[in-house]
Amino acid sequence: GHRALITASNAANVVINGGGTIFGAPPSLSKLRNPRGPVLIELISCTNAVLENFTTQYQQLWSVHLLFCKNFTARDLTIRSVDANGDGFDVDSCNGVTIEHCDINTGDDAISLKSGRGLAAQNLARPTENVIIRDCFLHSSKYAALGLGTEMSGGIRNVKLESCTISGHQNAIFIKSRDGRGGYMQNISGEN
Repeated sequence: GHRALITASNAANVVINGGGTIFGAPPSLSKLRNPRGPVLIELISCTNAVLENFTTQYQQLWSVHLLFCKNFTARDLTIRSVDANGDGFDVDSCNGVTIEHCDINTGDDAISLKSGRGLAAQNLARPTENVIIRDCFLHSSKYAALGLGTEMSGGIRNVKLESCTISGHQNAIFIKSRDGRGGYMQNISGEN
């Protein structure tokens, strides 16, 4: 896909914080599909990254995309992405993710956990694991507060959803897959 507005790759100790708003690309760019249009914030193979205390607004696509990251924290974010395919967070093949005290209102999944698709992702064996989502407001007008899949060939495990408020006309937790994208899920739990 196209490069995100804010991108970090193979970086450590990345921090974005402070009260402000990050606005997404206009619909002419965000609706692109081949290749995919730009996401707002994309962190690739980053360690110890923190996103804290700001707002994002985007018409389409994903606000935050994490790929192969380790020890990521999102805290006190307000995310608005209310059109179709507008995910709040897409977490792909990451280990050690905490999303807390966030207010996420989207047209697609508020939070989507993934781990790649097909045989390549299965052979890579990099699951999304050790994820805590707590004290968040999660709203999706069409799909799910927490989506598991569709791309999950590397597996998803050790996910805890706790003390979150879920609203809208959607699924609380939605497990999704397609041919060639399936994988395993282990130890997915939730509590009030």
